[in-house]
Amino acid sequence: MIILLALLTPIAVLDSTSITPLCIVPLAAMLESRNPVLNVTGFAAGIFTANAGMGILLLFGLEIVFDTIGHHIGRWWSNPNTLELIAQLVIGIIMLGFAWKSGRATEKTVKQRSVDSVSMSRMYLLGAGLTLVGLPGALPYFGAVDQILRWDLGILQSLLSIAYYNCVFLLPLLVLFVLGRALPSKSKRFTKSILSFIQLWGHRVFVAGLMLLGSVLFADAIGWFVGHPLLPIGEDPAA
Repeated sequence: MIILLALLTPIAVLDSTSITPLCIVPLAAMLESRNPVLNVTGFAAGIFTANAGMGILLLFGLEIVFDTIGHHIGRWWSNPNTLELIAQLVIGIIMLGFAWKSGRATEKTVKQRSVDSVSMSRMYLLGAGLTLVGLPGALPYFGAVDQILRWDLGILQSLLSIAYYNCVFLLPLLVLFVLGRALPSKSKRFTKSILSFIQLWGHRVFVAGLMLLGSVLFADAIGWFVGHPLLPIGEDPAA
């Protein structure tokens, strides 16, 4: 068991590098909030819950479900049917509409957002959301779960291994938070610069990305209907 934990430690540290950059902005907001300790606790709990939950599901055979889902996604990607294309078209239109509506928000509305709106519950949901979004790229985590499965441990030991992995996974984020609290003058300047950048460009980047994704989905769906998909992967739709 000790050998397994020693193997999981560097994997967890490596895995944490995939999410730590995404946590810089929330961390900056938490350091400036009224209850930084409670907020970072909620944020860390959200990450831990989502990551540990996925690890437990993988341990108990959800990879079979993932394989099934992956098969259907692969077929939809290479040779979608009419209903799937209509659904894709609708999703693309909804994304474009939402991006257009969001883009009309004034700078005043964006700048009115402040760190005072940060709360423990919101940080929990944000932490869980960031973790779930980043799971497809968390290859080290899948490798760690594979190592746990290879050791053929009991249920309790396997769960403890997952818990240990996620504690190590959170360690870099908690270290950054402690440093921010220990060096408030430097962290405050850093926080203000980050928040100013996000207030100016974050909303615009989000709207632009949403419009791009919606446009791609819309154009690709139309392309399949006319026999010239935007991303011609797999079989010829006209075949």
